[in-house]
Amino acid sequence: MTTVLRPDDRPRTRLRGSTLYRALRSGAALAVFSCLTALAMAAAASPAARQVEKPSRQAGKVPGAAQARDDGSPPVARMGSATITQAELQDMLQQIPPTQRMQLAARREALEDLLWQRLAERYLVRDARKANWAQQPQVKAQIDAAARELSDRIVAATYLQQQAKVPDAYPSQDELKAAYAKLAPPPSAPATYALAQIFLKRPAPGDSDSTKAMEALRAQAKALAAQARAAGGDFAQLAKAHSQDAASAAQGGALSPQPQPLARMRPAAAKAAGTLNVGEVSDPVETAQGLFIFKLLDKQVERPIPLAELEPMLRQAMRADLARRNERAYLESIAARGDMHVDDAALAAAVERLP
Repeated sequence: MTTVLRPDDRPRTRLRGSTLYRALRSGAALAVFSCLTALAMAAAASPAARQVEKPSRQAGKVPGAAQARDDGSPPVARMGSATITQAELQDMLQQIPPTQRMQLAARREALEDLLWQRLAERYLVRDARKANWAQQPQVKAQIDAAARELSDRIVAATYLQQQAKVPDAYPSQDELKAAYAKLAPPPSAPATYALAQIFLKRPAPGDSDSTKAMEALRAQAKALAAQARAAGGDFAQLAKAHSQDAASAAQGGALSPQPQPLARMRPAAAKAAGTLNVGEVSDPVETAQGLFIFKLLDKQVERPIPLAELEPMLRQAMRADLARRNERAYLESIAARGDMHVDDAALAAAVERLP
């Protein structure tokens, strides 16, 4: 029995979820990396590779390591004469999805395993080349097939990009205005605040006199707040003389960068900023780090973002959206060129033969 899927019968969602669509949307660079990584890591991921006892790891600078490529970056790992440079490691990490990359970067042992696998792979390739293994008929056939597939994917991906190319003049000023008018809710910039602080560090825990020291610190903070509020009080001079946060003290207590919305501030600073008027000084705010005294230097109220300010971001988003729509339209034009015939028995047999 043969199933025929005509263009109108194929759900639109099937095109976006198809292997072809995902492969072409991924781009040529990802295609290259996916293919090469799958081939290169297969040996390292095998049961035999997992049973291999890895060489001892030695921390510190890599001694006598020749660079694996002429990129000018220092070597980060060496095993025998095989070396991986800092630039190479960064390239490797950039090819990993962001979430997995962050997890990998936080695990030293996982990073070392990745380095070991790549170094072992280089030795494996070197040994195979010495044995002229690439000229073995079955190996050469696999290489040629992989090269053809990779070449086809690169050609298809780059051709699709060309077909989806957005005109340089898009969007026009009128199109930008129309898109801006449709934004809901209208874009706005949150209120921002500029703060200065005086910071008094909490006494070290465990000190036998820590309770008395903390009481003295609270009294000092109250006195400084009172001086800052008094007629003629100079908050900036008090911060320079008494604040224990060197960076802000050097600026008269002014925090950097300024100004900031409440969402980007530390909780203590945000709470003070939201309750003070410009020029006012807060009561001492006690935290796990110590005591803070804040002064609100400036406040900018929430405001609408005009088109002129939003235009670069809006233009980029509109061009990207049109490119995606152009890609989909071209792929759907391919799907509309004819019926797809599926041999049900052959399909079932192919699936059943999977290992």
